[in-house]
Amino acid sequence: MAHVLYIKANSRDNSATYTVSDAFVESYKEANPEDTVEVLDLYEAGVDFIRGDVMSGEGDTSVYMQHAQKFASVDKYLIAAPMWNFSFPAIFKAYIDYVVMHGVTFEFTSTGAVGLLADKGKKALLISASGGNYATPEMAPLDFRLPYLKAVFGFMGITEVDAVYVYGTMQSASKDSAVETALTDAKEKASNW
Repeated sequence: MAHVLYIKANSRDNSATYTVSDAFVESYKEANPEDTVEVLDLYEAGVDFIRGDVMSGEGDTSVYMQHAQKFASVDKYLIAAPMWNFSFPAIFKAYIDYVVMHGVTFEFTSTGAVGLLADKGKKALLISASGGNYATPEMAPLDFRLPYLKAVFGFMGITEVDAVYVYGTMQSASKDSAVETALTDAKEKASNW
């Protein structure tokens, strides 16, 4: 039985990202009825930027520690976050700052940093919509979503990171077909994730 953390990082409930991620969850639950899916809406959780007093060791770190420990305790991560300005909404980056925590998700050794979540079968899936089509050779270099996730999750020891994209949501001629294509991809991935 796996525990999935469904991380929602979009200020709009009615979005292409959530249309696809919610369909993924529905298909996933059908294929894996014994698994649990826990929703973490970053806006509802009040995720905020880490302040200087915390970084200097003088502030209360209990909220960050709770998020980091929860993150470390689950088996799979479903991230529903749209592309904003070539990456993610700032709230998702703030959340990453919460969970990349020394002693919980990584540690420093004499040979360098070591991810504490390695070799545990953990995996992550990003579902993300973008206004433009970043699959084209001209636009692909501007898409930092998956490279960023692979880097930061890899730092914590999670190397199985994949994505489902909904390209062109601001291009009315292709939006519906883009959502349909992403829904098909998401449902396929859900059956064996």
